[in-house]
Amino acid sequence: MKTFLSNLSCVLKKLRLDRQYSQENIAYQIGLSPSGYGKIERGQADLTISRIEQIANVFGLTASQIISMADKYNLPDDEMANQIQKLKNDVDILSSCYLRLQADHEALRKKVEDMN
Repeated sequence: MKTFLSNLSCVLKKLRLDRQYSQENIAYQIGLSPSGYGKIERGQADLTISRIEQIANVFGLTASQIISMADKYNLPDDEMANQIQKLKNDVDILSSCYLRLQADHEALRKKVEDMN
C-alpha cells in the first residue's frame, strides 16, 4: 500500500516533468540543494505545509491543490484519508491566519504613517 508521502512525491515528480523543470531549478527556487529536493521526489523526506506551499508556488498552484492531487491516488486506508483531510484543513487555517496577519500589518503600517 502506498503512503500519502509516496503519493505526494509522485505528484511532485509528475508536475516537474510535465513542465520540463529540472530538480535543480525547483531546488534553487525553494532554497534547497538539488539532492535535498531529490529526496522529496523519492519520498525520503518529510514535508511541512510551508514546504509544500513553496513547491506549489513554483508550479503556480496552491498547497491544497497539490494535496488534492495526491489524494486522487485513492488510498484505500481510512487513516490515510483522514491525514489528507487534516492537512487540507491545516492549509486552510494557515491561509486564513496569513491573510489576517497581512491585514493587521497593513493596519499597523497605516497607523504609523498617520502618526508621522
